[in-house]
Amino acid sequence: MPILIANIPPGQSTRVDNAIRLTKKIINKLKTLKDESRN
Repeated sequence: MPILIANIPPGQSTRVDNAIRLTKKIINKLKTLKDESRN
């Protein structure tokens, strides 16, 4: 993943940053759901 980010031209970086942020949010949500279902 870090390699991909490094190769992206500057003009696209904001869109990519937004996508990464969204993905991280979704992953965090899934993690919390998993933890809650475990309890």
